[in-house]
Amino acid sequence: MRELLAGRLRAVPAEFDNAAATLAKTFAAAGDKLLAQAVSHARDGRLPQVLAGAPQLLQRHANASPGARAVLEAAMDARRLGIGLYLPMLFLSEAAEDYFGDDDFDRLSDDWFEQALAELGAPVHGDLAPLRGVRRRRSDRPPVGLDESPPQGPAYRLADYLEQHGRESRRRLCPPASFWEAVHRNIVSSDDLAQVAQAAYSRHRTQWAHRLRCKAAFAGDMGAMSWLLAEYEKAGDHHGADALLQRATASGDPNVLVWLSVRREAAGDHVRAEALAVEAAHAGDTRGLIRLGCSREQAGDQSEAEAYFRRAVDLGDVQALRHLARLEEEAGDHGAAEVLVEQAAAAGDRSAATWFADFRARSRSFKASEEARRTAPELTTTATVVRSVEAKETGGDHEAAQALALEAAERGDCEALLWLARWRSRRDDQRAVPLYERAAAAGDGGALIWLAGRSQEAGDVRQAESLYLRAAQAGIADALHDLARMHEEAGDSDKAEELARRAAEGTKTSWHSHLPGDYCHHLGFQESSTGDPLEPLYDAAVTWVRSTRTLLWLVRRRFDAGDHDRAEHLARQVAGFGNIVVWFYLARMHEEAADYAQAERLFRRASEQSNSDVAPTLVRLREKSGDQEQAEELAVRCLAARKPAALLWLAYRRDDSDDYEAAERLVLLAAEAGAPNLLRHLVMRRGTAGKVEAAERLAVRAADAGRLLYDLADVLRDKKEDSIPALLQRAADNGNVGALCSLAELEEKSGRHERAEFLALQAADAGNTSALEELAKGREVAGDRRGAERCALQAADAGNSAVIVWLSRKRKDATAEHNGRLWPYGLDPDGSATTAW
Repeated sequence: MRELLAGRLRAVPAEFDNAAATLAKTFAAAGDKLLAQAVSHARDGRLPQVLAGAPQLLQRHANASPGARAVLEAAMDARRLGIGLYLPMLFLSEAAEDYFGDDDFDRLSDDWFEQALAELGAPVHGDLAPLRGVRRRRSDRPPVGLDESPPQGPAYRLADYLEQHGRESRRRLCPPASFWEAVHRNIVSSDDLAQVAQAAYSRHRTQWAHRLRCKAAFAGDMGAMSWLLAEYEKAGDHHGADALLQRATASGDPNVLVWLSVRREAAGDHVRAEALAVEAAHAGDTRGLIRLGCSREQAGDQSEAEAYFRRAVDLGDVQALRHLARLEEEAGDHGAAEVLVEQAAAAGDRSAATWFADFRARSRSFKASEEARRTAPELTTTATVVRSVEAKETGGDHEAAQALALEAAERGDCEALLWLARWRSRRDDQRAVPLYERAAAAGDGGALIWLAGRSQEAGDVRQAESLYLRAAQAGIADALHDLARMHEEAGDSDKAEELARRAAEGTKTSWHSHLPGDYCHHLGFQESSTGDPLEPLYDAAVTWVRSTRTLLWLVRRRFDAGDHDRAEHLARQVAGFGNIVVWFYLARMHEEAADYAQAERLFRRASEQSNSDVAPTLVRLREKSGDQEQAEELAVRCLAARKPAALLWLAYRRDDSDDYEAAERLVLLAAEAGAPNLLRHLVMRRGTAGKVEAAERLAVRAADAGRLLYDLADVLRDKKEDSIPALLQRAADNGNVGALCSLAELEEKSGRHERAEFLALQAADAGNTSALEELAKGREVAGDRRGAERCALQAADAGNSAVIVWLSRKRKDATAEHNGRLWPYGLDPDGSATTAW
C-alpha cells in the first residue's frame, strides 16, 4: 500500500462542511462506531482531526509513563465528576499523587510533573494533544463581581476524546484521597465545588461531601448554602449559621440576599428578613419586598403588606403597583385601584389595564357566585333528583324511588325516571316497562327506542315500526337506522333502502377538514382485531359521515348476496351524501373476492376523488394477482415516497410463505433507505410467532442490534423460551447494557452468584448500576449480608449510594445514634469506613 501511495499526497480539509458533517452523522447512526465517536467529540466540524488522532490518543494513554498516566487519569476524574474545562496546574500536580503505585511514586524525580506535562502536551495526528495548556480569552472570563476569580496560574484542558474515554472506562472507580484534597485546596468555582460535592455524596464519601459543600456555600453556591444553613440550624449551631449569613450578605449578590430573606422569614426572623429584603431591593431586586408583602397579606396584616408594596414601588418596581391596586379593589376602594392601574400603565406596564379588567371580572364573578350559593334555596335540579332516586333505589326503598322519579316526570323532567328504568331493565326487572312507557308518553325518544326494540324482539313489527317512527319524530337519529335494519332483516329490501336514505339525509358533507384517501389506503394493510379485513374501512366510513352507516351496511349485504351492481348503486348514493370512503370500502370487498380488476377500478376512482396515491394499494393487488416483480417495484417506489406500509406488508407476506431471504432483503432495503423500523417490526413479528432463530438472524444485521436483541428477549419472556439467555448474551455482546442487567438477574436466580456479580460489574462499567443495586437487595433479603455489602460498596464507588441507605433502613439501623448504622460516617476514598468526624 505504501508503494502505491508513494509520491501521492491528498489534501484533507481541516473541517467538514455542513453537508459532509450531515453525511457523517448518517453513517454514524447506521452503525459506524468509530465515526459515531468522532462525531460526538468533534467541535466546529473538525472531524478529520478526531478521526486521525483518536486512536493515537488512546495509545498515548495506554503507553504513558507513570507520571503522565497519573496526571491524565486525575484530569479524567476531574472532568467526569464535574470540574470545568480548564484544570489548574496546581490542582493536577496535587491530585495525581495517589494515582501512583508505591514503587512508581518512590522512583519519581523532582521534576516529574514538568516531564509529564511535556509528554502529554506533545501532539499526535490531527494536531491533538492528550493534555494541552490553554490560554483563556478575555471573553471567557466572568465579569468582576459576578462570579469567582479564574484559576490562578496556568490551566490545562483534557482532549475531548480522552475525556469521553475516561467517563466510559473509569465509571466504577472512586478517585483517591489526593484527588479530593486537591479539589478542596485548589478549586474555587462554586459550581465546580458543588458538582464534586454531589459526586462525593452519591459515592457515600460523606465527609468529603460535607467539606466541599461548605466551601461551595462560602463561595456563593445557593444550593450548598441552603444545605449548610439547614445543617447549622438542625445542629443548633447559631454561631455557624450567623457566620454563613454574614458571609452571604457580604457578597452583595441580590439573588443571595432575596434567598436569605425568604429563609429568615420562614424561620420567623421577620426583622432580619426585612433588612435583607431592603438590602436586595437597593441592589436592584425587589422580589424580597414583594414576597414579604404577600406573606403579610396572607397573615391578614393589610397595612404592613401595603407598606412593603409601596416601598417596592418607590424603588422602581412598577409591577408592585398591581399588588397595591389589588388591595384597594378588594377593600372596596375601586377609584383608588383604578388610579394605581393608570399609574402602572403610565410607568410602562402596558398590560396593567387588561390584567386589572380580568382580575375585577374574576373577583366580581366569584363574589356573585358565593352570594348566590349562600342565599339560594335548595333547588330540585335534575342532578339532585337523580342522586336522590339512586340513593333510595340502591338503598332498597323502591317505592319511594319510583314516586320521586314520577313526581319529577310530572314536572317535565324525565331524567330520574329514565335512570330508574335503565337500572331496573339491566336487572331484568319487569317494573322497568311501565317506567319506560311513562317516559315514552311524555315524548322521550330514548324510551320510545327501548320499547320499539322490545316490541321487535316480541315479533310485533307493526308496534315496533310505530314506536321507531315516533322516536324519529322526537329527534332520535338512531330510530330510522334501527327501523331500516328491521325491514331488511324481515326481507323488505326496498323499504330498508328507503329508510336508510331518509336516515342519511341532512348530512351532505363530512365534518372533517380533509379527504381521508392516504389513510384509507393505509387501512388496507392493517390486520383487523376481529379477523374481518373490511372492518377498519367500515369504521372509517362511518366515522367520516355517520348518518350513512345503514346504507354502508346495506352495501355490504348486497355485495355478500352477490348483487354487485346493486351494491355499487347504493355506494353511489352513499358518496352522494359526501362519504367517498365508500369507494375504498367497496373496492376492498372486490379485492377480498379476488376480483382485482374491479378492485383496481374502484380504488383508482377513490384516489382521484380524494387526491391520494393509489400506488400502495396497487402493491397489494399486484402481489395477490401473482405479479410479484411489479409488486416489489411499486413497493420500493412507495418507500421512496415515505410510505413504507406497502413494503412491510410485502415483507410479511414473503415471511409467511417461509421465503425468509426475500423478506429480509426487503426490510434491509428499507433500513438502508432510512426506515429501520420495518426491520424491527419483522423481527418482533417473528419472535411473537415463535420463529426465534429467524428473528435473531435478522436482528444481528440491524444497526441497533443490541437493543433489538434485548427487546426480542423481552418479547419471549412470557413464552419462557430457553433461548432467552443466549439472546441476552448476544445483545450484551452488541453493547446493550440492559441485557447485562437481565443476565445478572438470571444468573443470580440460578445460584451462579460470582457470574451474576461479574455481569453486574460489567453493567456498572457501562454506566448502569441497577444490577448491583438489585443484587445487594436480593442478597440482603436472602441473608447474605456480606455479599449485599460488597455489591453496595461497588455501586457506591460507581455513584449510586442509594442502596446503602436502603440496607441501613432494611436492617433498622437508621437510628439517631451513629454507632449502630451501616457506615454511619461514610466511606473513605479507598472504600474503608470513615471514622467519626
